[in-house]
Amino acid sequence: AAGFPLLANDFILYAGFILASLFLAAVFFHLAAKLYSKLNGVIFDKEVYRYGLAFLPIGLMAHIGHNVGHLFNGYALLPGAIASNINDKNTLTAAEQVPNYGMWQTLEVVLVLIGLAISVVSIRAIAKRAVRQESTWLRVSIPFLFLAGIYTAIFVLIFLTPMVTRVTVTGAL
Repeated sequence: AAGFPLLANDFILYAGFILASLFLAAVFFHLAAKLYSKLNGVIFDKEVYRYGLAFLPIGLMAHIGHNVGHLFNGYALLPGAIASNINDKNTLTAAEQVPNYGMWQTLEVVLVLIGLAISVVSIRAIAKRAVRQESTWLRVSIPFLFLAGIYTAIFVLIFLTPMVTRVTVTGAL
């Protein structure tokens, strides 16, 4: 995508990607809510707002997980950044300085899975309150459980992709 003239600008590329991602997430939620209202014979506007809050734990834990990556990756860049400021050319590359890449990547995925678990508990509680029967809460909430799984899978795939550092270790900051 960066080969196109307009998308060669990192700001435009990332801003466009973030806006498209937010739009798609909202569209997916809207479709799940429409399916929920059709399957269960409820008014769309009345129930959709209740379930929206159930997805906050996935988003929050994904955000925390993303920042864990910056924390572990970022502090490893400090020695190289300091050395580059005193013109030490024998510094390690960013990839050589990242401590236990697998550990922080695993932590990111675990945090998202914790967010999924909290969201599933929330969806279950909302569905149980809506149907007032223990046996049917799963059937009622299938569209939202499926959507929570999709969001989680997307976050896990993002976290399994190596984070490219935007700071060169031996270059100027």
